[in-house]
Amino acid sequence: MSEPQQQRAGGTTRKLLGAWYTPPALVEAVVREAVFEGAVSVLDPACGDGRFLLATGLPRQTGVDIDPTTGFIHDDALRRDWGEERFDVVVGNPPFLNQLSTLTSRGGRSRFGGGPYADAAAEFLALAIGLARPGGRVGLVLPQSLLATRDAAAIRAAVDDAAALRWMWWSNTQMFDAQVRVWAGVWEVGAAAGVVRRSFGPDFATLPSMPMPTTWSALLTGNSSAVYEGPTLGDIAAF
Repeated sequence: MSEPQQQRAGGTTRKLLGAWYTPPALVEAVVREAVFEGAVSVLDPACGDGRFLLATGLPRQTGVDIDPTTGFIHDDALRRDWGEERFDVVVGNPPFLNQLSTLTSRGGRSRFGGGPYADAAAEFLALAIGLARPGGRVGLVLPQSLLATRDAAAIRAAVDDAAALRWMWWSNTQMFDAQVRVWAGVWEVGAAAGVVRRSFGPDFATLPSMPMPTTWSALLTGNSSAVYEGPTLGDIAAF
């Protein structure tokens, strides 16, 4: 779906698809952190118009999307049988399908450990970590609710066990049409936790780095002590 097509699409259709397309500056920031020397293959499991794939410049590009109009592989990446296929880089802006909305409810079912109110984006994160090869990178744009919601706790723990967060960015302003605040993270699969580099806001201002805290939401404050973790984080009900 191109930007003009997106503008013509109704809000209900976009909400059902979780289709909110990413501004170029954010795409470039995520790709810059995720693509590494020697990388060849890249996957976007919810690729939309393919802007993340194009920005990587990598020769082997795989795009999957539930929207049949995108021109890429028409499939649900969360249900797809991936077999032994693995990728050097997995990037994207997966759907934000809020589980507090009956319109987009998945009925509490999860293959990846999320509770009944975990955003579908949490499942895409778990999938992406599993589809990146050891030493590969995962870079995703995600709702800030994923940082602290109780129903995503099991997925956060599994991600921490499998990969190390190397870079994160967030903003207190909306970066695109979806009425939810977002953050982005880049993980190195199979690596040990260490220092996380941080950026903030529409200008991607550099903030002090910090050791990976035990609670993800502490990354927003720069304080590694535990902070609030509960069923919602403010904008989880913004749809």
